[in-house]
Amino acid sequence: MKKTTTVVQPGDAPAEADASVPPPPPPPAAEPEPLPDNTDDLLDDLFNDTPAKPKKAPAARPAARPAPAPRPRGPVTVVTYELEGPFTPNPASKRLVEKINSVRTSIETKLRGGGYYFFGSRYSDISGDSVAARRVIEPLPALMKASTTQAEFDAALRRSGQSLMPPALREDLFANKLSAVSLAERVKKLEEERQWKKVMGGSM
Repeated sequence: MKKTTTVVQPGDAPAEADASVPPPPPPPAAEPEPLPDNTDDLLDDLFNDTPAKPKKAPAARPAARPAPAPRPRGPVTVVTYELEGPFTPNPASKRLVEKINSVRTSIETKLRGGGYYFFGSRYSDISGDSVAARRVIEPLPALMKASTTQAEFDAALRRSGQSLMPPALREDLFANKLSAVSLAERVKKLEEERQWKKVMGGSM
């Protein structure tokens, strides 16, 4: 066995290695460092593939309160009077009968002369002669038939010149639209009477 010893000083060129001497073994490979505990969180943050949380549905609005039920009407008191025995006129009853007869006679006289008469519990009596009847009564049937609401009827009356008619009377006329037929017959009769008076006046 041959043994060779070579001393190398600093700064000298390296000597060629002896082919008969085997090279030293390579150093062992370094072990991989262990992954941190929060690796999953880091990957989630990197790729951001976590599904978005579903949005909460808006809360349902509370149901509207039902309309209050109408209050029941109280009992209606009806008073009836029954005479005990035959009626005996007295001064007060005689005055009342005379007043009623006077009003009835006045109404009949006015209507016979071609006038008009409105009466109700919410307004004073309204009447007029034959001249005023042509201006007040004649437009009413057509206006009552054509109007579908109280506001339309009021506006139509103002356009026809009936702006001074009490609101309560206008409401009664519209509430009783079926009376337009009777008013139309009244208008027709008044026109026939005027034509008849013209004929009689010309023949005399």
